[in-house]
Amino acid sequence: MPVDRETGEIEEGQPLKRELAVILISPYYNLGREINRQEKQRSAWGKPIREFLEANRGEPLEDRELGLVARLQERQGPDTYDVPAMPDALVIWAAKQGLLNMDAKTAKALLGKFAEGLELERFRMPGRPSVALVVEKRER
Repeated sequence: MPVDRETGEIEEGQPLKRELAVILISPYYNLGREINRQEKQRSAWGKPIREFLEANRGEPLEDRELGLVARLQERQGPDTYDVPAMPDALVIWAAKQGLLNMDAKTAKALLGKFAEGLELERFRMPGRPSVALVVEKRER
């Protein structure tokens, strides 16, 4: 077979043909469904583990029989800049350099609260288009 069903890799030297791509649709579709199912299950099982660990800070949870240890790991989020504290000229410079972006959801939250919110709407730009691979099961 020109496609390894486990990895999806195409054998060396095989041209990409319609037949080859069709072979991969079913495993791709099935894998996506399995990943979604497993993510939901993992989240459900993780909830009580996290709750226990949060209630018992500093105490790891151990399955000695299997040699597994669960613990909470603190992580540092990305650095941010205190834009409201910046001088206006620096904010304007940063904005003109494309360093400051505002998502539409944030702007829409301001629309009804401040007069400037209506002014913001004039500058809304459509999101960048993207292309997603979608595989769906058709009704027969």
